[in-house]
Amino acid sequence: MENKTPQTMGVPVLKIMDAVNAGYNFIFKPTGDLLKIFVTMTVVNLLLTYVGSMGAGMMMLTNLLTGLAALPLAVFLNQKVVTGQANANYFGHFGEPVLWRVFLMLILIFVVAVIVGFAASFLSLLAFGLFHPMIPVIFVTVGIPLVIYCAVRLSFLIPHIVVHNKLDIGGPLQLTKGMNTLRVLGVVFLTGLPAVGVVVLMVLFGIHEFSHVMGAVPQAMTQLPTAGAPLTDTVEGAQAGLQAGSSLLFTLGKGLASALVTYLGLIVSAALAHGYKSLTQKN
Repeated sequence: MENKTPQTMGVPVLKIMDAVNAGYNFIFKPTGDLLKIFVTMTVVNLLLTYVGSMGAGMMMLTNLLTGLAALPLAVFLNQKVVTGQANANYFGHFGEPVLWRVFLMLILIFVVAVIVGFAASFLSLLAFGLFHPMIPVIFVTVGIPLVIYCAVRLSFLIPHIVVHNKLDIGGPLQLTKGMNTLRVLGVVFLTGLPAVGVVVLMVLFGIHEFSHVMGAVPQAMTQLPTAGAPLTDTVEGAQAGLQAGSSLLFTLGKGLASALVTYLGLIVSAALAHGYKSLTQKN
């Protein structure tokens, strides 16, 4: 029998608080397989962060790999919430076609967004000139709301691909039309508060300054008075050790802070996956 919940523009109405509660419950009452795959992803990201700290060239590669490293968790979460069954083997997901379909769709969306962004910027420059005051106004009043609107309309894209194992954008757009657009936005807002709050606290308490403090210690070693080569060699050795230690500590701290924000961000993903399930399931 078809879903009998109230409808908006021909699709079931998303129940905001049901999705929000499901998202919080899934993350704050985690199962063992969720923790297993999350910890594995965190370790992989810590290694990538450390490698990326070795140079700008490595950073570009590790940024791409970090995004790819998050996909097994995304696939697992949506499988678990929507179907109730999921593969808890983190590395095993890389052998599944569904992960690469999600990856391909995200790449296509990124490419389209970049093209549209460049085209809009070019047209704005042609219309108003390089330093015209209307350009930032257009960006704030049109660009940002448009990006938010597109993100909301595509919010069910990953669960749709994971469940049906095919590239399809029509289904998610169908489910988020009408008042469901605002309802999805409400779900994202209510479930995104913990992650945003942690980021704000990190900024307020100056955690981002940790790297500057650790980086200043080896530099201070070079200011010590030296009296001959033996002491100089000792100072240089201590400086090298401090540099390696501070780099490792900073990488660890940065990685753990990022892991905390990522875990809290899963509340949003779990809530959206539950919302997708409620809109597509049969009663």
